[in-house]
Amino acid sequence: MNESYAAAAHMAGYKEFEIGFAIGLIEDPARPPKYYQVANKEAVPFIEKHDSGWNVLATSATNNVGDISNLFEPSTDALYVLKFGVFSSPDLLDWRVSIPQATTLFGIKNANSGRINGMNSPLYNPTVTIHAWGTTLIPHFTIENNTNTAFTANVGFTKIAVSGHRYKLNDLAETPPTAHVINLTSMGAN
Repeated sequence: MNESYAAAAHMAGYKEFEIGFAIGLIEDPARPPKYYQVANKEAVPFIEKHDSGWNVLATSATNNVGDISNLFEPSTDALYVLKFGVFSSPDLLDWRVSIPQATTLFGIKNANSGRINGMNSPLYNPTVTIHAWGTTLIPHFTIENNTNTAFTANVGFTKIAVSGHRYKLNDLAETPPTAHVINLTSMGAN
């Protein structure tokens, strides 16, 4: 299959890989990529997640809601490439994704920047791609209420959705002539 055709149906930033493709993963920004070959591929169906504990968030408060293992069981040789969408009614809440847990995606430290919400990555038309590799480089999620309105079950609710692909990767002994490189670590604010 033509590689450009496989990517044509996805949003910008999302890349679908076929069996046999070479992938370089940057697991540490100070080291070169480690190369793998896609040995198997499976679709991740559209999965929605909601928790009643997410519906109570005071003004200017945050809630650490866990990591991707609340949706999947990460394994050491699996790469997840996922589209991440958000729904919040009313649209008061922002989601922050960190990979690893202490490093915010997009490398922005400003309290009201770099957040994902229903306006910039809607549930049914997501614009954010997240990656999960193994059991350590997995996305962690925090909900933030950056408004002057307390968010309660009487006010509304929020949920997230993911879909995409899971890939089984095998180590490559040598650097391939061509490969798609993915930076799994958020670069942070440095």
